[in-house]
Amino acid sequence: MARDELLDQLLLHNPVLDRRPATARATPQQEDDMRHWASRGLRRVRDLLDASLTRLLTFDELLQRHPGLNTAAHPTGRARQMHRALLTKLRPWSDTIASPALAALAAGDFRSAADGQVLCALRDARPKDRTVPAEVYEQQPSTGCLAPTGVERRLPARRNKSTPCSVVHLGEHPDHDHGPARPADDPHDVAAADAGRHTHLLLAPPGCRSCPDPRLIGWAAPATPARVGTVRLASATNRSITQTYAAQEYATPRVFEGSSARYAALLAGLSAPARERCIADIAAGIAHPAIPPDEALHLCITLHHGHMEGATKCAGDEACCSRCLANARSVEETAVHKYHACPEILHGVWQPVARAWHRATGDTLDLASQLLVITGLRRQPPHLSEDALKKWRDLEPAWRLLHSVVLLQVHRARCAAHAAYHAVPRRDPPKNAAPKAILAAIKHRFQQRLSHEHMRAVHTAGRATFQRHWVSTGVATDRGRGPRANLFVALPTTAHPAPGVHLRVAAAFVPGTPRRQPAAGWALSAHAVAADGTATLRFQAHGAVPARSTHGAAHVHVPPRHTQQAAQHTAAAAALRCLEQTPRLGRLGHITLTLSSPTTCLDLEAPTTLPVAQPAPPRAARTVRGKRQRVPAAPPQPHQRKRQHAALVDGNRATLALLRLCNNNNILLQTYQGAAPLDLYATAQHAASLADTHAHIQTATRRLSHPLWQQSRTWDPDD
Repeated sequence: MARDELLDQLLLHNPVLDRRPATARATPQQEDDMRHWASRGLRRVRDLLDASLTRLLTFDELLQRHPGLNTAAHPTGRARQMHRALLTKLRPWSDTIASPALAALAAGDFRSAADGQVLCALRDARPKDRTVPAEVYEQQPSTGCLAPTGVERRLPARRNKSTPCSVVHLGEHPDHDHGPARPADDPHDVAAADAGRHTHLLLAPPGCRSCPDPRLIGWAAPATPARVGTVRLASATNRSITQTYAAQEYATPRVFEGSSARYAALLAGLSAPARERCIADIAAGIAHPAIPPDEALHLCITLHHGHMEGATKCAGDEACCSRCLANARSVEETAVHKYHACPEILHGVWQPVARAWHRATGDTLDLASQLLVITGLRRQPPHLSEDALKKWRDLEPAWRLLHSVVLLQVHRARCAAHAAYHAVPRRDPPKNAAPKAILAAIKHRFQQRLSHEHMRAVHTAGRATFQRHWVSTGVATDRGRGPRANLFVALPTTAHPAPGVHLRVAAAFVPGTPRRQPAAGWALSAHAVAADGTATLRFQAHGAVPARSTHGAAHVHVPPRHTQQAAQHTAAAAALRCLEQTPRLGRLGHITLTLSSPTTCLDLEAPTTLPVAQPAPPRAARTVRGKRQRVPAAPPQPHQRKRQHAALVDGNRATLALLRLCNNNNILLQTYQGAAPLDLYATAQHAASLADTHAHIQTATRRLSHPLWQQSRTWDPDD
């Protein structure tokens, strides 16, 4: 509260100054005391101050200034009690009272004179000024708008001689910017001219405080993982109010609180802020709209208080895992063991699901993470950016659906196996509890919910969202008769890499924008494959794809511009150059080259020489009615259109033929079963932004950058 407003407040029975609201109306004696003090000149706070208006009067000073305050009807003890209560009431405002008063006016202050006219001070008041020049403003009664009149008048220089006005600035007068106003031609011009001449708005009657702006008033909710934050009064809803009250009662879930909690290991090693963020992410994940109601209920029970299982809620063998008991192993059936650590579930359910997910989307699931398997929380890889990061985020609805379905089917199979093992007499494990049956149930349920998501998208005009989250990510295929899940579909078999070397290749094409030229990049990784199938990483490499439009003639086979197939063939050329410049790789055994484009693989496997053109088919003879007869035996003509990157394709074919000749034809070309690995694609996309076309090679011990098209054996620095 401003000092002037405080000094103008009523002294007695004022709810603004009362520290506690009154529980009842004033008694007759209190009203009589108020009238008595008012008759002696004690009406407002300023009447209780000394001559400097910076200090409250003591009781002796009060009696000396107002000698008629104590009478027979109003004794001194009663006056002393009222004075003590007033001092207690005004103690929180002692600093405001002690501050020096702003007695003089400043330029731009709006005041109301005794006759009701609104004036604006034109300059600051000087110490010896009694009045200052002011401009008279005309007030529009219906709206409170103020317009300058150009008439000057004198205004008292002291603030206590006039009434303050609360105004807001609307804009400059049009005459200040555009000169004299043009004549009005129609009612619209008249209304516009009348609105333009008002430069200020009166927010409240003179002498009254204006209503505060609700956009500037709010409250801060208590800090919780939900991050309610600051709520403004203008945008406050019932939901925000409910969240604020709920935040006041928030407590950390007991499954995460303490070292012996059920899921304490999931958050081990995290700082307090990271722990709160992780809990918030878990809470947001289990409420994802893609999770069906049945799976959502099961997920909430699993993460909140748990099912009827384990040593805390069961006794004897019923507290142990029935699958492990059947294999003569006694293991307590905790949630972590049931969904993650049980060998049959981990190897029979989660590993096939992870392989299907990786084959369809290119994303790798870390099955060693209990946080991922139990809560479904995926951690963002640090090296993803742009399109790769967008695809990773677009996979969230599909992953949430798959994770919730897997957890519910595993729980149902556990209940069936548990009931069969502890039945009297004991029964054999049911067939629907086997990992194969669990995978079949997961496939059926996932396809059912996928069709539901498609129908919801059709009826809510959300086809674009469905296309982005389910089809473009590779999770499903839509061929016009409804979506079909690609996770558990039998794809064309690809031979496992033979013992030797396995090169994985990926390419990324970044289309151009009005502010950025098109670009492309490639990436590859070389693994040494042992006889038992284990792969050991030897080195990784990446680089930018050159084109004449952006890099000039980097080599003789450089394509004229960036295209998707040009990027794929440049990536294949980089892999072939790797094999050509590193002969030691051929001595390790068979060489398997996995490409990300089937078209590129077919182009490389095609014969080097062009097919011989077939003779033109015989001309069909005309019939009696003038129609030509169809010639069914006409041979197909070869495709003669020359592609822009044809020289690059021919060079790759020649290099591949030479390498096969030097390595006893032990080089195998193949493609990925599904999508290319997301991490390799992200590396290629990052390489597209490089300024040079060098091959950036990294091994376990060294990092090297060297021109790709230079004939030097620099691919394996550790060789």
